[in-house]
Amino acid sequence: MPSSPKIVVGWRESVALPDWKIPTLRAKIDTGAKTSALDVDQIELLPGRKIRFDVVLSNQHRRRRKWITAAIARTTKIRSSNGERETRYVVETSLELGGLTRLAEFTLVRRENML
Repeated sequence: MPSSPKIVVGWRESVALPDWKIPTLRAKIDTGAKTSALDVDQIELLPGRKIRFDVVLSNQHRRRRKWITAAIARTTKIRSSNGERETRYVVETSLELGGLTRLAEFTLVRRENML
């Protein structure tokens, strides 16, 4: 099977999450991470393995957020850079980067205190 063409990306890129109608979001690319993290402010569990969360649209203006309701794909244990382990919810959505669209998994994390 032929491999898909590779694209070159920088350590910061603009991405879109079209299923959630988020046309642009700044992303930090971490090739050493096993999963992608999505910066959220609040998380609410809903019946039927659903979750509601507000995506932070700008680190400079954390009040700019968009509420999303999604299915919980799974949970996972993440080891942070300081060695602590935490359980995070994982959701799936389409991700656009460099003209390509792929289904991607994201863990939900509150990064306000990490800036």
